[in-house]
Amino acid sequence: MNVFRLAGDMTHLASILILLLKIYATKSCSGISLKTQELYALVFLARYLDLFTNFISVYNTVMKLVFIGSSLAIVWCMRMHKMVKRSYNKELDTFRHYFLIAGCFMLALLVNEKFTFQEVLWAFSIYLEAVSMIPQLILLQRSGNVDNLTGQYVFLLGAYRALYILNWIYRYFTEPHFSRWIACVAGLVQTALYADFFYYYFISWKNNAKLQLPADLGNANLSGQLVAQLGVLSKLQYLKFSGNFFVNILGKWQESEYSGQSIPVGGLAYYITAPGSLADMAANPFHALFYLVFMLSARVLFSKTWIEVSGSSARDVAKQLNEQQMVMPGHRDSNLQKELNRYIPTAAASGGMCIGALTVLADFMGAVGSGTGILLAVTIIYQYFDI
Repeated sequence: MNVFRLAGDMTHLASILILLLKIYATKSCSGISLKTQELYALVFLARYLDLFTNFISVYNTVMKLVFIGSSLAIVWCMRMHKMVKRSYNKELDTFRHYFLIAGCFMLALLVNEKFTFQEVLWAFSIYLEAVSMIPQLILLQRSGNVDNLTGQYVFLLGAYRALYILNWIYRYFTEPHFSRWIACVAGLVQTALYADFFYYYFISWKNNAKLQLPADLGNANLSGQLVAQLGVLSKLQYLKFSGNFFVNILGKWQESEYSGQSIPVGGLAYYITAPGSLADMAANPFHALFYLVFMLSARVLFSKTWIEVSGSSARDVAKQLNEQQMVMPGHRDSNLQKELNRYIPTAAASGGMCIGALTVLADFMGAVGSGTGILLAVTIIYQYFDI
C-alpha cells in the first residue's frame, strides 16, 4: 500500500465520521441526501462481495466492513430514527436516482474487465460511485446555505477521490501489470463533478464566510464531461480489443505523426470529435455536419433529461408550489403544471443549444483545446478574478 491510498482511505473514513458526528450530535440529517446515501450503500454492497471469497489483509477487511456498516447505519437513521428522519429535506431531495442505478448497471454489462458476476458488480460499483454525489450536490444547490459539517463531509469525499487518482498514477508507474483503467476513468469523472464545489468551498474558507452554492452548480458542462469520457472509454477498449467488431464501431485510434498522441480515425469516437482544422472540414464535410448536429442534439437532450431526473420538471415545480400554497395569478391550480410545461422544457432546451453552439463555434474556429474546455477555462478564470 502506498501513501496516496492510505491518505485516501483515511480521508474517506474522516468524511464518514463527520457525517455520523453530525447526525449523532444534532439528531438531524438536514442538508444530507438520502438518495446519495442509498447509492453509497449499494456501491459498497456490490463492491465488497469478495469478503466471502477473498482475504487480502486485516486492514482491507476491516475497512470494507466499516464502509458497509456505516453506510447502512446512515440510511437506517435517515429512514427509521424518530428524531433524525423529521429533519430530512424530502422536498429538496427529488433526484430520481434509479436512473443512475439502471444506467450504471447497463454500462457495467457492456464495459467491464472480465464478464463474470463479481467483475460486473465491481464495475457497476465503480460507475455508480462516480455519480452517487449528484443528488447530494443538487440538494445543496437548492438549499443554498450549507452548514459546516455537511460542507466538510462533501469536501473530504471529493478529496478522497482526488487522492485515489494519485494512487492510480503511482501504481501505473510502479506496478508492471496495473490495469484498473475503469476505476481511473470513473475517478476522473467523479472528481470533475466536485470541481465547482471545491471552488466555492475555497471561497468560503478564504473569506471566513458561510458556504453558499449557486443554483447552477455542476449542471452546465456535465454533458461535455460525459462525451469526453466516451472517447476515453473507446480508446482504452481499442487498445485492448482492437480486432473486435463492436469496439471498432465505437472508435478506431492511431498515433498522430506530429504529436505522437492517439487520435480517433474511425467509428463513433471520430465523428463526435471536432475536426482538427478547416482543411479537415473541407476534406470531410460529413464529419463536420455530424459533429454539429450531434453536439446541438446532445446538449438539448441532456438539458431536457436533466430537468426530469433532477426533479426540476414542470410536474415537480408545480407540486412544490402547491405544497407551499403558492399560486400563479390568473391560472387555476389544476392548470399550473400545463402552464409551467410551456416554459421550463423550452428554456432548458434553449440553454443547452446555446452552450452547444458556443462549443461548436470555438471548435470550428480552430481554437486551442476543445470548445467545452474553453468554456470551463473562461468560467474558472472569471471566478478567480472575482476573488
